[in-house]
Amino acid sequence: MKKLSFLVGALLLAGAANAQISSRAQGDNASSVMQSGGNSNQATVTQRGADNDADIEQVGSRNRATQTQLETFSGGAADGVASRNSARAEQRGNDNTSTQSTNGDDNSATAFQRGNRNTATQTQKNEQIAPAWFNDARIRQIGDDNTATQLQNGDGNLAVSEQSGNRNMSDQKQKSVAVAGSRAYTYQTGDDNKAYQTQDGVGHTATITQDGNKNTAVQTQDMGVSNTALIDQDTNENWARQSQHGSGNSAETYQGQSGYGGTGAQAGRQWSDISQTGNLNSVVVRQDHP
Repeated sequence: MKKLSFLVGALLLAGAANAQISSRAQGDNASSVMQSGGNSNQATVTQRGADNDADIEQVGSRNRATQTQLETFSGGAADGVASRNSARAEQRGNDNTSTQSTNGDDNSATAFQRGNRNTATQTQKNEQIAPAWFNDARIRQIGDDNTATQLQNGDGNLAVSEQSGNRNMSDQKQKSVAVAGSRAYTYQTGDDNKAYQTQDGVGHTATITQDGNKNTAVQTQDMGVSNTALIDQDTNENWARQSQHGSGNSAETYQGQSGYGGTGAQAGRQWSDISQTGNLNSVVVRQDHP
């Protein structure tokens, strides 16, 4: 008995450096947490509802991961639902933070971070007609000090953010009132890039691609249906903004495309501002020289 008590005590002390908290309520929920190769990691999982899946993997030290899957209460209903949601966070490095919150049904949130001091925040909810259904949020960060934030309010939205480099920032906000939501894509390669995407309506598509340093891109799709926006920045210190109000509009901005200009294509520092109000408008801007 003394040997057994000593062994249990040793195991508890060995695991104290990696804190793991798992809270589960009724239903067939599943939670998996794996921590290895470091110290002082923290993981918190809270599930309320049925058939939810939550996975956390941490390799390194001082990483923090929080996953929350809760019910939605709608129209004075006595009970809510939080079913078939999936959340996965994988952190490899030190001092990374991942926060995932899902409120509704059939939502998916995935965050992968490799490096140090990266931050990923994903929130899925429905303040319009609860619960939130069929939202998909994906974050992938490789490097140091990157920040990605995704907020999905409504149904049927897809947000993708991929960052490779250091000190990049991505902010994506989506709002919809129908199952057919919007699509937002941000791809950043380099350092100190900033991308902002805001979508409100149905069937919008927004894409930002940044390959360089210190670029800024802003896209706003306000109400309406099926607007398309694209910003492609391939040099340094470019600035582009696109605003769309209406339906069926198309906007494309290309800055620093080496295939369209000579030596000036490598200079960067382009500036473009597009505003579309109405329906079925189309514009293409190419800036390849300083």
